[in-house]
Amino acid sequence: MSIQVFKSIASIKSIASIKSITSITSITSITSILSSVAVAIAMAASTPDARAQQGSVKQGEQARDRLQQIKERLELTPEQLEQLRPVLLEEMQKLKAVREQYGGADQNQNQNRRARLKMGRELRSIQKSTDEKLKTVLSSKQMDEMKKIREEWRKQFRERAG
Repeated sequence: MSIQVFKSIASIKSIASIKSITSITSITSITSILSSVAVAIAMAASTPDARAQQGSVKQGEQARDRLQQIKERLELTPEQLEQLRPVLLEEMQKLKAVREQYGGADQNQNQNRRARLKMGRELRSIQKSTDEKLKTVLSSKQMDEMKKIREEWRKQFRERAG
């Protein structure tokens, strides 16, 4: 967003030179004000709320990508897709919440190991619950493919994490 403000500053300077504005002071004042606005916008964008919003956007994109992958690989019907969308989005939100809850685990190795084990149990419980819902919508062949997809995602997550 601040890049747009800086572009606006450049535009004002070029318009001012084109229209032969004689008051350099007014151009300098406008430039100064816009620069201050750009700094304020940049600072606001770095707040925790802004970062959380950016994370939400990224999560939404990831959800769409995953849903598209599932749709293609499982060859879902439009009806199946509509039934699965809320189930999978709910699962993603729950999994993310659990990961965030355990993300700040204590650095003590024993406690950290216990926290990871507990987190793993909670993640498996969420997936088991989701699987029960998926089984009512998917064929056994589609369910087998879904398990393969999930394993690929787990592998990708582990590679990113560590």
